Amino acid sequence: MDFTSKDNSELNYFNKRINKLFGVYGKIRSCKTNKFGKTFNLGVNCSPIARIFLLSGVPVGQKVLKDFLIPDWIKTNKKCFKEFCKRVFTCEGGIMHEAHRKMPQIRLDLWKEEGIKNNFIFELGRYLNMHFNIKSTIKIQNSFNKRKDGIITKPTRIYILGESVLKFHKEIGFDGEKQKKLSSILGILGNPPCSTGI
Repeated sequence: MDFTSKDNSELNYFNKRINKLFGVYGKIRSCKTNKFGKTFNLGVNCSPIARIFLLSGVPVGQKVLKDFLIPDWIKTNKKCFKEFCKRVFTCEGGIMHEAHRKMPQIRLDLWKEEGIKNNFIFELGRYLNMHFNIKSTIKIQNSFNKRKDGIITKPTRIYILGESVLKFHKEIGFDGEKQKKLSSILGILGNPPCSTGI
């Protein structure tokens, strides 16, 4: 399992959670080939954990080359889905705020090989609405990327807009610095939503 981030503290936090759950630590190394900036990779090489993840519904292989859904045990349980969303949006999502707009946007892009439907994003939107009444907009973007192997990938984007941003902040939130940033933009003081500590 690989987890890539430009924030070493995020990798250390995740590494500690893996250790708490499974009793092993991964190794953090610098990514030498990332053209988008300096990033680091946490690698966890442990066959028993990989088998547990597989049985839990984690997709195997490159996520851009296959369609997959959110496992039932996550999406049908509000508490599990909340923690899942917190991690997905913390790792993959972003906050966009333009000075002339009152409310920021929360958005997340997931890239797939051209022609593969991105059902994960559509399920994310459906269950955000079902569990938390958080409305979203989903669009397949026109931009594309040609990989080294010649495969064309395109992003599908989920936007959380308007009053649903406030609901996201209150009901789910981000971990760490992103939650502080969102609180600052919204002018909200106090502590962010608590993580379950799983």
